[in-house]
Amino acid sequence: MPDKTAYLTKQWVHSHEEDSNGVTVYRPPSFAFPLSRGRSSMQLKKDGTLLATGPGATDRPEDSAGTWKLEAGSMLSLSRKKQAKAKYEVVSASADKLELREKS
Repeated sequence: MPDKTAYLTKQWVHSHEEDSNGVTVYRPPSFAFPLSRGRSSMQLKKDGTLLATGPGATDRPEDSAGTWKLEAGSMLSLSRKKQAKAKYEVVSASADKLELREKS
């Protein structure tokens, strides 16, 4: 299996319809998503930069920046300004699907 980092470094859009059993599913922006009022997304850049976008209070997209890193091969750590650091287990990562489980 290729290094998970190779699959992670791209833009991912939350496919909330596919979430189940505590696993959050992300797809590339080219995926045929059903209509939705708003979707969050994140771009994980090779240099460790994180660019996140999500629906704001007025349903307009709001951007936030931060950093990301992959720890111990399968723990994704995200840090953004004004938010607590978040850690996720990378359940699976492929070219067309990313599955994450939040860790406390």
